[in-house]
Amino acid sequence: MNHLVLAVEAWMKALESYTMSLSEDSIWLPFFGILNQVPQEVWLAVSMFLSASMILGMIIAPIAGFSTFVERRVAGRIQARIGCNRVGPEGLLQFLVDGVKLMSKEDHIPQGADRFLFKLAPYFLILGAFMSFACLPFGKYIVVSNINVGILYLLAVSSLVVIGILLAGWSSNNKWSLLGAMRSAAQIVSYEVPLGMSLMIPVMLVGSLSLAHLNRYQAEGFSSWLIFAAGPFTFIAFFVYFISALAEVNRTPFDLPEAESELVSGYNTEYSGIRWGLFFVAEYANMFLIGGIATTAFLGGWQKSVANIPFLVFSLFFIFFALLKIVFYGPAFVQSLGRKKGVLFALAHTKVRSFSKPLVLVLLFLSVLSSVGLHVLSDFWLVSFFVFISKSYFFVFIIMWIRWTLPRYRVDQMMDLCWKRFTPLMFVCVMGTALWMLWSQR
Repeated sequence: MNHLVLAVEAWMKALESYTMSLSEDSIWLPFFGILNQVPQEVWLAVSMFLSASMILGMIIAPIAGFSTFVERRVAGRIQARIGCNRVGPEGLLQFLVDGVKLMSKEDHIPQGADRFLFKLAPYFLILGAFMSFACLPFGKYIVVSNINVGILYLLAVSSLVVIGILLAGWSSNNKWSLLGAMRSAAQIVSYEVPLGMSLMIPVMLVGSLSLAHLNRYQAEGFSSWLIFAAGPFTFIAFFVYFISALAEVNRTPFDLPEAESELVSGYNTEYSGIRWGLFFVAEYANMFLIGGIATTAFLGGWQKSVANIPFLVFSLFFIFFALLKIVFYGPAFVQSLGRKKGVLFALAHTKVRSFSKPLVLVLLFLSVLSSVGLHVLSDFWLVSFFVFISKSYFFVFIIMWIRWTLPRYRVDQMMDLCWKRFTPLMFVCVMGTALWMLWSQR
């Protein structure tokens, strides 16, 4: 924060000196004169917003794009097929080509739609998804803003998603879109109750709404994880949180707002091109957010623990595997470019042979060795970042697994689960946690 203030002060001094150097007949003098009148607080707020947007964009956008590739491969494995494997090594660059395709498609607006609200709606979803990451500690020293009411902030920002979905459905001038939006709004508002109560339990145990404080509380290691802090009550709260969060992001088995057999595609039926892509990116960003909150509130966050070694092994194995693939892929790609048939042709037709089992075992051994060494010897911030990402992505994988395994709930079953099962259960857990705390203080 201090560095940002110094940068803003330096910017204002440079702006003032440049304005003074302009001649009186310069056409730019009025413009820079107005800029000089802007208060320092405004420049600081603008710079903070731009800095936070850049940081979140550099972390979340690649994760959301990469998740589309992972889901295709997971779906292919579950359905006994291959999945995307054409563009890049093992199809790793497919999401980039999909993004180019979406940006090049026509931005269709249906007749009779409210054009302004129709265009505005996707930005509410993407804003709600990205703003939620602002208070999430990704690792040691890696947090955009340490908000002292982080849990409350998350619950408040999530309401932007409801507004965006309702605007998308209502402004489309389509009955299926409107029905899908109403379903989604009812579902999200309903499951906010058990979800908020499940997050109330870690807050009670720690005595703070800050996610950074929740993370710091679990610094003692595996035994201090909040999922074990109050016997069965915290474990039940964790389970209810995860299921309620699935309903919040409209993922299977709670994807009723997008039920293809009933509502075509739900609230985004009339969207196409890059606006449809924004809905898509927001969904995958929210999936990662679910894992990030669960990791921070219940599973130790990025704090050092022996239990983190399997997650670190997984992340390092993937990094080694991807780097080796890129090393083999690079020369083959350059050779394909030499045929002078274009970059897209080279991306689609460059193939890399599969690795042999001994080489994969060597990579796995190196990953285990590196993970144990990093855990024992290092307190580097990048290690904590890898731990947090791999823990959170474990939940993303579980969400994908559930999507391609379970059938969809009926509307009445979904609401019964929320109001007749989860909400009473969470009242019991909150009271049980309070009694547990009183008993443990005796």
